[in-house]
Amino acid sequence: MRARSCLLLQTAAVLAWRHTHAPPPVARRRWLGGALAALAATTTARSNAYSGQDKTTPKATKLPPKELAKRVEKDLVENQFLATANFDRTLYDEACTFQDEIDTYELDKFIKGTSNLFVADRSHVDLASPVTASNESVEFKFKEDLCFNIPFKPTVFVSGGGGPAPGLD
Repeated sequence: MRARSCLLLQTAAVLAWRHTHAPPPVARRRWLGGALAALAATTTARSNAYSGQDKTTPKATKLPPKELAKRVEKDLVENQFLATANFDRTLYDEACTFQDEIDTYELDKFIKGTSNLFVADRSHVDLASPVTASNESVEFKFKEDLCFNIPFKPTVFVSGGGGPAPGLD
């Protein structure tokens, strides 16, 4: 009986503590989003994440589809832009957006977020299909190993496809 009353007191104490001192539960996705936002706010962008171009650089308009595909392929393969945000900014309208499975990002936010989120020299992007372009769109498939710029530097495999719509006149 003494053991039972001790157990009841412990149970009552635990329940009382949970209701007064325990932090509210946080969903894993919300916690991860907050952690990544804090990381992005405190980490500076690496120099290789900037192509040397800015909003004032003249845009490459009216490129033939073959040339457009060649330049996008260079951004994907040589510049590794999906992991570094280092790309030929002249190909993209300043109002363009980049979309992943979580959200859609404006150009400057994509550059800042990508260059802060991934470790460029430990991430790698490969094309899984040729880059094809027309006057309406650019299409490609990719596979990549992304090393996150968080403690323990985890690497995640991702594959996908799509591409930017050129939006050129």
